Amino acid sequence: MKKHFYFPFVAALSLGLVASSCSDSKDDEKKEENPSKTDDTAKTPKAFMFYNEFVQDGGVLKVKGENFTANTVVEFQGKDGAAIAATKVECKSANEIWATVPAGVAESSFVTFKNGDKTSECAIRLRDTRNMLVDFNSEKSLALTFMSGDVDKAADGTYAVTANAEIGDNYSSNGANQYGLFTDEDAWKGISYAPSASEDDLFAEDGSNSVLGSFAKEIAKNPASLNDYVVKFEINVPKSGALDGLGVALAFTSAAEKEMTNGRKFAACFQPAEIVFDKTTDEEGKTSWSLSSYKKFSTDGWMTVAVPMSEFVWNLYDNNYLTIPEVVGQGWEIPEDMAGVYAAGGKSYAEVNASKVATPDDLFDAWGGLQLLVNNYDFGSSGNGKKGTLAVDNVRIVPNDGNGAIYPKAGFGVPSQHYELAPRTAEFK
Repeated sequence: MKKHFYFPFVAALSLGLVASSCSDSKDDEKKEENPSKTDDTAKTPKAFMFYNEFVQDGGVLKVKGENFTANTVVEFQGKDGAAIAATKVECKSANEIWATVPAGVAESSFVTFKNGDKTSECAIRLRDTRNMLVDFNSEKSLALTFMSGDVDKAADGTYAVTANAEIGDNYSSNGANQYGLFTDEDAWKGISYAPSASEDDLFAEDGSNSVLGSFAKEIAKNPASLNDYVVKFEINVPKSGALDGLGVALAFTSAAEKEMTNGRKFAACFQPAEIVFDKTTDEEGKTSWSLSSYKKFSTDGWMTVAVPMSEFVWNLYDNNYLTIPEVVGQGWEIPEDMAGVYAAGGKSYAEVNASKVATPDDLFDAWGGLQLLVNNYDFGSSGNGKKGTLAVDNVRIVPNDGNGAIYPKAGFGVPSQHYELAPRTAEFK
């Protein structure tokens, strides 16, 4: 029986793709009436985004990019370093291609795309485990991951229940395929990762048991590079459990607390359900806006999410965490009189703590742990009955490679980057 970690939702503030050919236009369709014929003028194929970075063996890697054709070859890196061709390649359009992942592909590896002698290697790493924090599978992850709230432990000491029938397995190194599962029960819940909780090598000289992990030494040499990193994880939200005003608040913690109960005030907010605002105009013609509802959010299986370090600017403890915005130009912005939602005037946690990476002690204090708190954004009152199912896996901090769905808090549920809704149209630099 496969096991999965189970957490009900927080009840109060705390924290498809269809294309008929490899074409983007009618003119291109005419040129590619015989897609099996080799095109000697084909351009170099390039990949800009993956829908899910942790595809299982036999699963489909969905890729957005450019210059894909029916003859594009997709190759993966094997564990021995040799190239392994995709089991199957399906060109959806000139800007999208699907490749079935073969067995034996290495972790943290690159994918190559070829049109004849035109070749490119994508900068996005497949199954990037270089600084994996929470994967719910490995012995280390299980030992250093804590679940907040009143959760019944299984006989083996973990928080394990059987899988949700609608959530498919994601890739895991040891084949356990376990993940964190939040459901619609009303209880305060979150995931806390405490790398310094290990009894062995409590304070590593290189700071590797902070959340910066294998990148600690590199960041200590150049503190400003912190802004070049992102928190990534995969989510799976089935349509039957579509999120409606539910999201995840992320906050770093001190290493002094084993269970990481006190998140730092600098928080990021991943809230993918688009907010609908009501507009009213008074007798004097003054316009005001108020929260009305949320558009439901779901995924097409597992999807990679990225939270840039620049998003850790919000005050975790502010009662107006989901601030009513104002319309400025064509978009929403935080109103000036609500500036208290910022933790430090808009400066990110990375900017404020850039100087605290010089010694291990500083690393443990500023970057000791990480919390993911599931929140019910309930318009300021608890118990509104919002429901949903959210699976989380592979929480990691890695260099930004331009991949992942990004939902800025100030976007109010509208992504700035998304495989389907707002795909990248150029390589990340």
